[in-house]
Amino acid sequence: TCSCAWHHNLTAAVCSFRAAKALCANPGSRHAIRSFRWRNSVPFQWQSQQLMELGLMEPGQWF
Repeated sequence: TCSCAWHHNLTAAVCSFRAAKALCANPGSRHAIRSFRWRNSVPFQWQSQQLMELGLMEPGQWF
């Protein structure tokens, strides 16, 4: 997920499957959760081209 429009930086979250399943099953939070997918998120493809297209890496920059 790119968090802001003026500066490209990467934000990520590591979520517990057990916690997500419990939130979906809990009657108090079940109706508040539509999806666990974040706005503007795209699957990471493990290719440098994707990092350049998102503005997270410039040509010639390797880390």
